[in-house]
Amino acid sequence: MSVPLPKGTRAKDLSVSIKTSSLRVGLGAAALMDVVKLNGPVNVDDSTWTIDSSGPSLVITLEKQRPGIWRLLDVDGDDGV
Repeated sequence: MSVPLPKGTRAKDLSVSIKTSSLRVGLGAAALMDVVKLNGPVNVDDSTWTIDSSGPSLVITLEKQRPGIWRLLDVDGDDGV
């Protein structure tokens, strides 16, 4: 998944918390993404994130514990990501 970032954002500006059943991305004190419950459990150690400077955007790769297709995530009450 991809999260748009303000121009000039660096990795040290972000706080990314990937847990077995939740995901949170913060920029300073602001929450950019807060997924309280993912569609299924993820392998935290195999999940990664990186900044794509061409966007700029934060690219998050979640490694599922079980194979299958997930529905769109409900992020902060939006229809999905």
